[in-house]
Amino acid sequence: MPLQKFAEHFQAPWPNGRGTSYEIASQTPGVAGWTWRVAIAPVIEDCDFSHFENIHRQLLIISG
Repeated sequence: MPLQKFAEHFQAPWPNGRGTSYEIASQTPGVAGWTWRVAIAPVIEDCDFSHFENIHRQLLIISG
């Protein structure tokens, strides 16, 4: 697996407009309509999750 620098991750705004996800890996990198992906999403304020039809989330705290 090649090393990927953080600045090279595909960035996508959250559908609710209150944050950004940084995609690490995906079935279809950088494309909407994925069925699986691994992403980092800094949470800087309380807000509701954006809805993704038929997607089941697994959350993991990596810092803080």
